[in-house]
Amino acid sequence: MIRDKPLENDKSQWPVFSFAGGPTQLPRTVLKQIKEDFLSYKGIGLSILEVHDQSKEFAQILTEAEQDLRDLYNLPEDFRIYFSQGGATLIFESLVYNLLGDKNVVSYANTGHWSEKAIKEAGYLTNVHETCKAQVDERGLSYIPDFDQWSYNQDAAFLHYCDNETAEGLEFQFTPKFDNQLLITDVSSNFLTRRMDWNKLDGLYSHGQKNVGISGSSILILRQNLFTQKQMSITPSFCDFKELKRGLNVETQPVMPIYVNGLMFRYIKETGGIDFWDEHSQRRSNKLYKSIDNSHGFFKNPIVPDQRSRISVVFDLQKQELTQKFFDEAKQENIIEIKGHRSRGGCRVNLYVPVADIGIDALVDFMDDFANKYN
Repeated sequence: MIRDKPLENDKSQWPVFSFAGGPTQLPRTVLKQIKEDFLSYKGIGLSILEVHDQSKEFAQILTEAEQDLRDLYNLPEDFRIYFSQGGATLIFESLVYNLLGDKNVVSYANTGHWSEKAIKEAGYLTNVHETCKAQVDERGLSYIPDFDQWSYNQDAAFLHYCDNETAEGLEFQFTPKFDNQLLITDVSSNFLTRRMDWNKLDGLYSHGQKNVGISGSSILILRQNLFTQKQMSITPSFCDFKELKRGLNVETQPVMPIYVNGLMFRYIKETGGIDFWDEHSQRRSNKLYKSIDNSHGFFKNPIVPDQRSRISVVFDLQKQELTQKFFDEAKQENIIEIKGHRSRGGCRVNLYVPVADIGIDALVDFMDDFANKYN
C-alpha cells in the first residue's frame, strides 16, 4: 500500500478500478488537487483550463515539472527535457527527421506491436535495419534474444527500441548499446518506474497518459549533442527538435496535460521516487503472476518468466470460450478495461503508477475466485 496517502487506500474513493491501456486513472490525491485548481488556479480567478501558455503561472508549472523530473531521474546536465503535443506516434517520425543526418538507414529492435508501429513510420522516410526480433521458445513463450545475437549495422544513424511492449507484456532487462551509435528508447508505458542508464542512452520519450497523467502531452529527454545532427531538408516545423531547443513552440503548449504531468512527478517523488516504484511495480505484478501461475493452467502468460513486464500483465484463459464471461463478471465487481490489446486479444492488466493497490488486490481475488469457479 502507498503510505501517507490515505485517499489511495480508501475504497470509497474508487467507484471502479480501471486497468486501461491509457488514459489511466489518476491518484485520488492528484484528482483532489485538480479539483481545487479547476475553478480558480491558485486563486487567480482563472481555471487551470484557462491559463495561457505564455503566462507566468504556466512558466512556473513548467519550471517545477522539469525540475521534479530531473530530480527523479537524477538526470545529467547534458540532457534536456521537452514537453510537446502529438503523442509518441508523432515522435516516431520526428526521430528520423532529426537524427538521420547524411545516412540512409536506421536500426530498430522489433519486439512487439509498438516497435512495429515505429518501424513502419521510420520506413516512410528511410531504410530500416531490423536488428533483432522477438522470438518464441519451445514452450510457446515469447522472449527478446540476448544482445550478442543482435545484428549490428554500423551505418545506421541510431538504434531504437521499445523498453516495454504493452500489447505483448514483454519488458527489456538490459540496455542495448552498440559502440558509439546513438541509442533512443520509447518508455511510454514504464516511464519513471525504473532507473535509466544515461551513460548508454542518448534520448527517451513517452506520452503522458499512462504513468504520469492524461492524454495530450509527450515528454522527450534528449542529450544536447543530438541538436548538432544534420536534419532532413523536409523536416516539418512541428517535428523540429531545434525549434524545441530554441523554445519556439510552433503550437500552443498543452497546459492542462503538462500541469497534470507535474502533479504526477510530485506524487511519484512524495511516494518514494523511482527506486520505490521499481520495487513496488515488481511486487504488484508478482501478485498477478502468482495468481496466473497457481491457476493450474486456467490462466496462461505467454512470456518467458524473466522478461515478464512489471507494468503490462498479459494472459489468456485456457478455456477461451470463458473470456467474455471473465470480462462480464469482472465488470460486476467494478473491475473494467482488462481486455487484451486489439492486436492480440486475450486479457491485459496495465499496472501504471496511478493504479490503486487496492484495485490490484481486488482483481487478484476475483481471478482466484473465477478460476476456482470454472476450473
